[in-house]
Amino acid sequence: MAEVGEAAVLEKSKAPQQEDVTPKVSSNATKPPLVESAMATTIVEGGKRNPDVTLEELAGISSSTREQVRSAETHFDKAKFTALCKTVDSTYGRHKLWETKPEKFYKAVKFIGDRRELSDERLRNLMNALRSETDLLQKALHTDEYYAPTLRMMNLLMGSSREKHAHELGEFAATFVQENLPYIETVLSETSDEDKIERSINAVGNMAILGDKPQKELNIDFLLRNFEPVLRKSKDIGLLRDRLQTMFKGSEMQVSAASSLVRKLLRDNDLNIREFISDEISSVVGSGLYYEQIRRVAKDILETYEIDYSNVVKAWADSGKTEDFMDIVNNNLRMIFILESNRPGIVKTLINDYKIYDFARYPAEMLVEQYDQRDNKYLPYGIVLYPRSDWNGAFYDNRKVFRKLLTQLKENGYGLRVFEVESVNDVARSLIKLNKLYGESYKISFAIIGGHGSWDSIHFGSEREHLNIFDIKDRPGAKKVNLLLKQHDLRGRGVQRSSEFFEQNPTIILNSCTTGANRGIAQEISRLGTTVIGPDRPASIKDIKVTGDNRRLNFEVGYRSRHFWEKPEERYSGGQKD
Repeated sequence: MAEVGEAAVLEKSKAPQQEDVTPKVSSNATKPPLVESAMATTIVEGGKRNPDVTLEELAGISSSTREQVRSAETHFDKAKFTALCKTVDSTYGRHKLWETKPEKFYKAVKFIGDRRELSDERLRNLMNALRSETDLLQKALHTDEYYAPTLRMMNLLMGSSREKHAHELGEFAATFVQENLPYIETVLSETSDEDKIERSINAVGNMAILGDKPQKELNIDFLLRNFEPVLRKSKDIGLLRDRLQTMFKGSEMQVSAASSLVRKLLRDNDLNIREFISDEISSVVGSGLYYEQIRRVAKDILETYEIDYSNVVKAWADSGKTEDFMDIVNNNLRMIFILESNRPGIVKTLINDYKIYDFARYPAEMLVEQYDQRDNKYLPYGIVLYPRSDWNGAFYDNRKVFRKLLTQLKENGYGLRVFEVESVNDVARSLIKLNKLYGESYKISFAIIGGHGSWDSIHFGSEREHLNIFDIKDRPGAKKVNLLLKQHDLRGRGVQRSSEFFEQNPTIILNSCTTGANRGIAQEISRLGTTVIGPDRPASIKDIKVTGDNRRLNFEVGYRSRHFWEKPEERYSGGQKD
């Protein structure tokens, strides 16, 4: 990753070589102590650093010699610097920019950002003053005391107004930063000073904003090399916010390097780093980048957790409106990060064992609890069967309901196990699997079944053709499956065996529109010896209240319909309305 664009950033001087005067210093060579003083003399001649000695070579000498070099190179005329600051002061007024104390300098520079509209003449005068003293600014940058204040001035100039000459000030500052980029990166690699770190990152970023494609690529290369080191040493990692988004706007090689960096940091031992990267990736996905860029991000992240990309993204495409697809991807990636931060490997298990793909439908603690209790055969439990298909994303609205339900169930000593299903066959397979795992100790006490419905059916799967988003394509030769649970399906002998899977007289809660209508599918299910609760019109669950009575749970379900005064919930037992 460090090699990406490195040649564009660390260029060696093209000054003629003087082998008899200036010995070359290899960054890999170990120099004997007696050579150090002589080296300092040959590197620094006449109070200036020999241009033949590169920054890479300076890195190979001791810190004391490097400081000697830096001191000789950065000595500057404070009187001239004061005069330049007075010019800025006379332009922007009030504060004394020429004060030599750093805190005074900061106050004066800050005022640049608060200034009033200035005449072209005053801005032109300032521009001329800055151009005439470029060397002075260079030396100020190389003076430890004024490194951060100088970059702050450049940042403020780059952020100046859109007036003609103010724009020239911004271009001047951007050029200044670009020419000093190797030195800025050297300081950034060595310092732990928060102010210097912030000014360095912001200066290079602002340079890219004002610059064209080469400057933007320089910034991305700079971030690729320095993002992780800064993330680890800075106490304010917020200064790196949105920088990942910048990296993913680069060339194919840069995007590849950024993806590798993300995969590495998502596995980091530091929880704060993992959470920060998770949030930033969510911002990247929601940033409006091209589908291809976000597809690359999503694919790399899912493969980091050993998740099949095509199946997961196809499921997400089936889980809401096409125009909401990016939000669905974003929300699910965020939930994956949260889950994996708490239980590494959990997502792969939820997919393989429970066919759960839409993680953002459920509160994280609910899925973590299911994962932790997956081998507990002595826990009474209920199930959630939610549909693979959700054309309008309605089933993403139940997290608060599930969170409250989970709390009540735990208080009563019950667990909850979630499956996502695409067909009637999936429902049957889920029940059979649960019975094999836990049936000797406990049958299913209750069930919550979701799916877009009508008075006589519940819809689990999708027959719609997928748009070519994220390279989603239906599997060739895929068999047609029964996506609907119809009322007449409940009259077969196989369904009559449901008593093998459920406790006596279980409660079935339907989160499916109109299924509670008179003579509808809810009433038909109740003939199987169950109590069924469902809405008699289009509605969704808004609340579930649980009470315990002699090791039996009782449920009160409230539904949300178009009009708040309506009470659409209906309850059936033994084929009769209660």
